[in-house]
Amino acid sequence: MSNMAGEVIYNYKRSKGPSEWIHISNLGRKCYFGSEKDLLKELQAFGEVKEFHLGENSNSFVLFANLPASIRFYEHCMQMHAESPMLIGGRKIKVDYSERVEIRCKKIEEEDYEQNEKFLEKKGLILVKDFISESEAQELLNWIDNNGQWETKLNRRVQHYGYSFDYNNKIISSVWERDIPCILGRLIERMVGLKLIMEIPDQITINEYEVGKGIGNHIDSHHTIGENISVISLGSGILFDFNELKINKSLSGEFNKARKYDRVCLGAWNQV
Repeated sequence: MSNMAGEVIYNYKRSKGPSEWIHISNLGRKCYFGSEKDLLKELQAFGEVKEFHLGENSNSFVLFANLPASIRFYEHCMQMHAESPMLIGGRKIKVDYSERVEIRCKKIEEEDYEQNEKFLEKKGLILVKDFISESEAQELLNWIDNNGQWETKLNRRVQHYGYSFDYNNKIISSVWERDIPCILGRLIERMVGLKLIMEIPDQITINEYEVGKGIGNHIDSHHTIGENISVISLGSGILFDFNELKINKSLSGEFNKARKYDRVCLGAWNQV
């Protein structure tokens, strides 16, 4: 996504109903190395394709010429999911109706990012760039997709290792869900070695956020999780918004200003 001043760029979000635009996840230049023309031929089997954008990461978008064509493709993929994963370009894909939103962005200077990073460092955030390599990231994604155990209680898929998370009460539960696998244990050892964390974590959550999905504003439960929260971002880029709580008047009449996060440790693998 470019950031030149005044340039019109496009973003995509989940559509509330059928649309000519369809988002294809688990398909992009980072995970597909075949011919783009071959992909286009597979898509054209369902109808005329006006645009096809093979994403740089693992998300792609196709615009069919008309709604019947996109519905045919979508319903075919959903029907295949009931039996076995739909394959496009040999990839196991998932699809959603999407819509393209026009955005006129202002120019963002590199200095702005550096200032934000320095400001957040003072608040307790540690940003580790390239904490894992691209090959390690792909290995993790493959393991998560093929060996991980998904739960679907929320509006997104999650995996829990160690103690589970009680979403009703927003606390770590006393139930040991399952042992932390070796592939995640190696990352924990690296974080300890780099002194990013001082204690071995006993709870890991893997969240899957598809395009158009996110999570609402919240304050993490420090009384059950502890002072440090570590995040590794896989796949496409991710945006974090940090906000301070407003000043509230306590019962004693004094004003208290609480920070949203006392300390956040973020180990990120970024794709730009």
